[in-house]
Amino acid sequence: SVDYINEAYIQKRAKEVESQQLLDSIDGYLLKELGINIIDKENNDVSNNIFVVNINSLERSRLDSSYFDPKYHVLNSCIENGKYPLYKLDNITSFISTGTTPKSSDYSEKQTMFPIIKAGSYTGFEIDLDKVAYTTKKQYCSVQKNDIFILSAAHQSEYIAKQICYLSEYPKPNTSFVGELLCIRAKKDINPMFLYSLLSTSIYKTLLNREKRGQTSHLYAQDVRHIRIPIPPINKQNTIAEHIKSLRMNAKALQADGKAILEDAKRKVEEMIIRE
Repeated sequence: SVDYINEAYIQKRAKEVESQQLLDSIDGYLLKELGINIIDKENNDVSNNIFVVNINSLERSRLDSSYFDPKYHVLNSCIENGKYPLYKLDNITSFISTGTTPKSSDYSEKQTMFPIIKAGSYTGFEIDLDKVAYTTKKQYCSVQKNDIFILSAAHQSEYIAKQICYLSEYPKPNTSFVGELLCIRAKKDINPMFLYSLLSTSIYKTLLNREKRGQTSHLYAQDVRHIRIPIPPINKQNTIAEHIKSLRMNAKALQADGKAILEDAKRKVEEMIIRE
C-alpha cells in the first residue's frame, strides 16, 4: 500500500510539473506575439551597480537611485522595439486605485452584505471569492468581473507586484478590496485577459515593482499610470487572450488530475485496509 501511495505522489508531481511548464510558457508566447525580444544584460560585475544619471532625466520627483538602474532602460527599450504602438496604462484603463483597509472593529466574523477581497483571497492566478473577509460597513469602491489586482504594499520590497491576480467571476454587490491591493480595470475596448496576462509577465512585474515608494514599500496608482503598454488590434488581443486562457485551463486541469490520482490512491488503500 505504501508503494501504491508513493506511485500516486510521483504521478501527481509529474502532473504538477507539466502544469507549471504550461504556465511558464505564457511569458514567451505573449512576448513573441508582441514582437518583444528581451535582451539579457544581467551581470554580476560590481561596475554594473554604478551608473550616472543626468539631472534632466529625473522624473516624477524620483530621487531614489535604484529607480534609474540601467536595467529598466533596457526593458523599456525592448518594449519600444516591439510590433505594436504603446499607450500609457492610464489611457487604456477606466479605473486604477488602491483599496481601503477597514478598521479592525469593522470586520465581521460572520458573512455580511459587504465582502472584501484581501491578499489571502489569491488562489493561483485568480481571486477566490470563497476566501474573502467581511465588513460591517460598505467600503468606498466596488470591484467588477475582470478586474486585475496587484499586491501593492509589503514590508519587503521584492514582494511588490510579485502577485498579480484576476477576478474571473461576477462578485456579489458591494464587494470591495483592501488597501494592500491595487485594482486595475481595462477599458471596454481592451481585452482584460490580454492586459492581465501582459502585466503578469516578468518584464512588467519588474517595471511595476520599480514604481514602489517608501521605507515600507507601497505602489500607488499615480505612479503606475505612466507605464506604457503595447496594444495590438482587438482581434489580435482576443486571439492572444483565448490562447492564454486555454493554457491556464489546461494547467488547472493537470493540477486537478494530480489531486484526483492521489485521492483515488488513498481511497483504494483505505478499502484494502478495511478488507483486511
